[in-house]
Amino acid sequence: MSQPPQPQPPPLLRIWRDIVAAGWREPLLRFGTHGLILALLAMAVWLSRLPVEGLTPFDAVEQLDSGGQAFIPAATSTPISAGVVVTAAAPPQFGDVIVDDSTLDRQVNPQTLFPERSRSAIETVTVASGDTLSGIAARFNVDVATVLWANATVLGDDIHAVRAGQVLRILPVDGVLHSVVAGEDLDDIARAYGVTPQLIVDYRDNGLADTNARLAAGQELLIPGGRRALTLWVLPSLPRGAVANPETGFGQCPGGYTGAVGTADFIWPVETKTLGGHPFSAVHIGLDVRAAEGDPVLAADAGVVMYAGPNEFGYGNLIVLEHGNGFETAYGELSVVSVACGQSVMQGSIIGAAGHSGNSEFPNLHFEIRQDGQPIDPRPLLP
Repeated sequence: MSQPPQPQPPPLLRIWRDIVAAGWREPLLRFGTHGLILALLAMAVWLSRLPVEGLTPFDAVEQLDSGGQAFIPAATSTPISAGVVVTAAAPPQFGDVIVDDSTLDRQVNPQTLFPERSRSAIETVTVASGDTLSGIAARFNVDVATVLWANATVLGDDIHAVRAGQVLRILPVDGVLHSVVAGEDLDDIARAYGVTPQLIVDYRDNGLADTNARLAAGQELLIPGGRRALTLWVLPSLPRGAVANPETGFGQCPGGYTGAVGTADFIWPVETKTLGGHPFSAVHIGLDVRAAEGDPVLAADAGVVMYAGPNEFGYGNLIVLEHGNGFETAYGELSVVSVACGQSVMQGSIIGAAGHSGNSEFPNLHFEIRQDGQPIDPRPLLP
């Protein structure tokens, strides 16, 4: 009796059996797996390049230049941003680092004027012992300048004027608090603070129906993203060989000196190398370096003493060195001044002792570096 014909396997199965018989199964599986992974990666890259509504590419410069407190680091120095206007009483002619994170400034971003926050009303805070303006601003997620602008009658635009027991008003968003003067309209107010009238109306807590709303004298309006000039006394410069003009308010030394020249290779002026209080910013044009009362203060570079004595604009006892190469350094809040006008000093020489003779509440050294009369961030120039 003849056997029925055996069914033939499908062509793909026959091919697979031939591949297995030839010993190609493992290489084929390996190459196939790699190919699948590459295909999935290519698809992921392609999907990531598709435009998504509501998202824009991150622009680092735009984020840094954020309305008054931003600084774009250069190779060796960081000049003051033009975002905050500083009105000076005199023209500004003049190891490892540990940073106290609680005192760092938060940068203003005018592109996010109305962030989602749990508070919308103006709050008050009583300053506690040890508080700094930078720390208070960071706690409430607003900019330091915003706190200054809302408390001008208490602080007088001086970041060092914070004292325990003061009651400060804290705005819910970055900007300025304005008290309406009789006869003002929204156009006048908006123009004064560099914003549009509609932006003031759009802030709902102002309670304005439209840009034609009538304003009452004494009415308070919050100007989101608004800016006004900060009246800061900026230490004037006295170039080497020049004679001081008493009308500039420079003060101590008559000038006309020559002497030691620096190398622009700076060292830390105190041993701690620890930053505290306030970092460099447009409202604080130097560094507060932690130091104990009486700690020796060193010349950061060789130079000639152009100022040595008390200062009435918040620096306390102050020393200014002119380094003969376009740089000047300033040392404030000193408890002791150990040099005299016109004296040449070498790098590392003791020129004074740390203290809190100015507006600071605790001992420290206020340290500034100026290049061609302009304040710059000392941190990139220090080892």
